[in-house]
Amino acid sequence: MLEKIEKIFPEVIPALRRQTVAVRVVVVVFLLIAPFMAVRFGGPVAAAVRNGQTVEVPVAAMALGITIVVMVTTLGAFLWSWLRRRARLKRFLAEWLAFRQEFFLLHTRVGTWLLKNRSGFNDPDWPQIESGLSQYWARGERLRRLVYQIGEPQLVGADNQYWLQLKREQKIFDERDYLSPFSFLLDLRAPIAQINHHGEAIWRALQISDDYVEYLRFKWPFLERVKSSAEAEANAA
Repeated sequence: MLEKIEKIFPEVIPALRRQTVAVRVVVVVFLLIAPFMAVRFGGPVAAAVRNGQTVEVPVAAMALGITIVVMVTTLGAFLWSWLRRRARLKRFLAEWLAFRQEFFLLHTRVGTWLLKNRSGFNDPDWPQIESGLSQYWARGERLRRLVYQIGEPQLVGADNQYWLQLKREQKIFDERDYLSPFSFLLDLRAPIAQINHHGEAIWRALQISDDYVEYLRFKWPFLERVKSSAEAEANAA
């Protein structure tokens, strides 16, 4: 039975395996009892209703029915929670892939602008930098909300040695600690100033974030098909 379910819903069984033993027991018991209940009581009750007869339900059947209601409610809550988390993970990855591409360009443009005479609004590169800043703040706000809703620990696997090394080497992390490159890169309140003072740390964190994306796709196979939300926005336009 589980093999058939896994063919139809390939992510449900792996997600169920990650749940507590109690949840798994409830789901398995429900799958075993539900067919028996349908056969044992469904036919007689339906026939009695059609004939206008009074239906007397045994106490054992009532108790079993209440148990099944509890199981169905538990299973429904589990499925709802899982589907909601799945949707949020897909939105997060799509937004992050777009953010990574946009922030890569912003970092490069700001770095080039800082090496020049910093002529401000008169610099020919400034309109692109200004546009990149708007994208950073808008997409960053959506990503911060998703990180809060999902929980950053859910986005982080085992300790990443490159990330730990970066935090040891860069002074910015002496004042502020971050669990992952996600929260660090989304917390640059003044991107130009931060790139100016901590450009190396930001650039390396951007590259290390790719390892975290790879981990997410290993942990959640359905994320393999997720593409950058920027592509969907471009196609919609």
